[in-house]
Amino acid sequence: MPFRRETMSVPGSHYDQGAGLYPSDPKGVDSVSLRDLIVIAAARFPLMLAVAAAVLVIGAGYVLTRSTVYRADTTIIVEPQTSGLLAAESAARGRAETEMMMRNQVEILQSRPVLQRVAEELSLVKEGGDMDEMIDRLQRRTRIRFQEGSGVITIIARTPNAELSANIANELADAYLAVQSEYRQSLEQSTSEQLAVRVAELAEDVREAEEALNTFQVENDLTDVAGNQSLTGLQLADLNRELAAARSSLTAATAKVNQARQLRQSGASLETLSDVLASPLISQLRQRQTDLNREAAQLRERLGPNHPDVIEMAAEQRELRSSINQQIGRFIQQLQNDVDVAQARVSTLEEQLAGIQGTFEEQSEKRIQLRELERNVQTRQEIYLATLSRLGQSAPGNDGLAPDARILSAAVPPTAPASTSKLVLLAFMIPFGLAAGYGVALAIEILTGSGFRSDMAISRHLGVPVLATVPSLRELNKNRETAVLVMSRRVIDNPRSPHSAAIRDVAALLKRPTDGNRRVVAITSTLPSEGATALSLSAGRALAEDGRKTVLVDADVLHPTVPRPSELKHEGPSLGDYLEGKAALPSITIKDLASPLHIIANLREVMIDAATAAEGVAALMEKLAGEYDNVIVKAPPLLSGRRTGPIYKAADDILLSVRWELTPRDAIVSALHHLGEDRAKLEGVVLFDVDERRHEVYTHGLLTRGILPKGFLGRAS
Repeated sequence: MPFRRETMSVPGSHYDQGAGLYPSDPKGVDSVSLRDLIVIAAARFPLMLAVAAAVLVIGAGYVLTRSTVYRADTTIIVEPQTSGLLAAESAARGRAETEMMMRNQVEILQSRPVLQRVAEELSLVKEGGDMDEMIDRLQRRTRIRFQEGSGVITIIARTPNAELSANIANELADAYLAVQSEYRQSLEQSTSEQLAVRVAELAEDVREAEEALNTFQVENDLTDVAGNQSLTGLQLADLNRELAAARSSLTAATAKVNQARQLRQSGASLETLSDVLASPLISQLRQRQTDLNREAAQLRERLGPNHPDVIEMAAEQRELRSSINQQIGRFIQQLQNDVDVAQARVSTLEEQLAGIQGTFEEQSEKRIQLRELERNVQTRQEIYLATLSRLGQSAPGNDGLAPDARILSAAVPPTAPASTSKLVLLAFMIPFGLAAGYGVALAIEILTGSGFRSDMAISRHLGVPVLATVPSLRELNKNRETAVLVMSRRVIDNPRSPHSAAIRDVAALLKRPTDGNRRVVAITSTLPSEGATALSLSAGRALAEDGRKTVLVDADVLHPTVPRPSELKHEGPSLGDYLEGKAALPSITIKDLASPLHIIANLREVMIDAATAAEGVAALMEKLAGEYDNVIVKAPPLLSGRRTGPIYKAADDILLSVRWELTPRDAIVSALHHLGEDRAKLEGVVLFDVDERRHEVYTHGLLTRGILPKGFLGRAS
């Protein structure tokens, strides 16, 4: 599986002829093979064995103290009732409600009252025993499971005794059924009592509603007749019919009067009116007039126009014509009278209709209220009848009180234990312990340290050689200053130790001159506590013990780190006074108590900025180069944020102290960028505080290609 990892180089460094000192951006992809992972196991093998042994011991203790467990199962099925008071409620349950009901049954089975019944029936609590403790043990020894979508519940009992497991499972089922039966009896009794009270209340509500309906009907005269019509409605219909007939008669009479008036105004004879022609009297008079006209004509022809009889006949004709005209006049007057009467009738009927209409509208509003009262009565009657029916159904003897659950299969004592064999568990603990140990080792590889773990990783990815590796002193569990003191004295107290040998390798490098006999070397680090102080002090003492005239300058004027571990005792002026121009060089040079080494350091607070201090130290380095065989300058950390360029420019070479496994790679890259900007000469890297065994595995084992991928095992190379 491929992972990305950094492949940095330093083109044009002190060792790679080219340009500057900048590491390039991380490039390239390497893969982590099985061999690489095996090396991780080799590097952390003692830890793996310790973790595996701890897991095995804990697991063995658990397995050996674990008792054999027998499992017994009792299955019950919960079914809703098919009749009775609760039938409708059971049938109305949906899927979600059914599942909730099943969960409630599980809670009942696990409840303390049910478990207490089991303990009492099986006499599990001895005299003077604690019932609560036994109930807690039963809760731990029993498990209740139900199948979703069905009413099947499985009761599981697990105890060291096969017969006891079966008894507990069966007794728990019996106790559950008993509790259910008691609960249902209590529920039916309570429901019956509540329904009886409710029926009485509803009967009173119905009576009051009916009384209110009757009172409202009487007070508002809303009694209906045949066809569910009110008396006012019938009266209104009759008046409408009469008014229509009266208006029709008025229209007809008015038409006749208007016709007579038109004939009279036009000069036409009124005798042509249909009603005149239909009058019997007028018809008789007209017949008489015809007869007289015929007789008069005969007389005039026979007797002549002046005969007295002819004259008398003419007078009779005029009298008859006058009678006809009088009758027609009377008839016209009668038509007018008919119009007046019809008009009066219409007016009277309209007044009556208006009164009845107002009464009908008022009653219509009242009838809306009446319908509401009727619906109220009907609703109360329906509720009353439904409740009365439920009361009848819930009466004792009308429905069985058997619980809605039954045992599907009872538990039998198991013949074999349910727990896994102890030998199998112990055998499983061995690979599990090794896997856990490797997991811990892998996690530590990932989580601990963020730097390099092999010489080749630094050379390959930074293009900078590793000059020496200084082993760690594992016996040191002291604070940083005490540890530096012990490490710097080790080169004198125990010169044959691996730690001292590594320091002497560094000292041998420092002996080589660069410019004539000049040898001014700055030792620095990326961050504080990376070993620069211990390395400077130890190398300086080693050189001094070999007869080299050596001076150690603590260039960190603002935060000196050399005075305390070197146990300097000096009451006179120090480096700060020299930089401020208050003291001469001989007065600030201090003799090391443990070796011939000379030390120059600041022992007091000074009012000087970092840039001025760096320039002053650089000038001091030039001056000391002509007086000492070796000048070692312990420079401030490169990432301290203080301007230290003049110090590095004044040095012939620079050693970078990198703490094995812990110095972050990104910090090292940033430090090299700083040195590149100052055009400083980096001699190489000294790996400090190295775990020799693991370092040997990482350097000469299977990970010689470089560090593992960043972010995965990148700190393990």
